Amino acid sequence: MMSEPLVAEPPVGRAIRPRDAASLVLIDRTSTEPRVLMGRRHARMKFVPDAFVFPGG
Repeated sequence: MMSEPLVAEPPVGRAIRPRDAASLVLIDRTSTEPRVLMGRRHARMKFVPDAFVFPGG
């Protein structure tokens, strides 16, 4: 069974200009094993819930 090829929809409205963003990676090397500071997204978030993330934005 063959399916129809996907066709891209034309963009609607104005193009969005990307903004600069950054992430901060903090590494604690005071122990024998390095530790990395991370956050965790709330379970009710729509975008990647429960994901571990670096601080920043």
